[in-house]
Amino acid sequence: MLDSILLAVGFVIAIFILKKNSKIIKRLSMSQMIFVVFSYIVTVFIAFIGIYFAGNWIAGQFSHLFFKYFIFFIIVVITISFCKILLGKVLHKITKGFLPGNWE
Repeated sequence: MLDSILLAVGFVIAIFILKKNSKIIKRLSMSQMIFVVFSYIVTVFIAFIGIYFAGNWIAGQFSHLFFKYFIFFIIVVITISFCKILLGKVLHKITKGFLPGNWE
């Protein structure tokens, strides 16, 4: 039941964000939109791989619980920061500087 509610809330938030940014979306060509969506999917996949596989493997090397969680937290922060920078550069190149809006 909770899964269904969270899924519905996610869809509502996604629709709200799309409506809010409809002017930006209209300025992009079809190929740019496809590559932007593909870039987001690839970035999420890279973050998933980095956090789930590498993070769990590295954190699993420590026996003390505090160090496991601390190292895992550091890996999550580093992975998300890396993916944010990577996505920003890719979107900047795909949209010819139009996205992301607050780049540099």
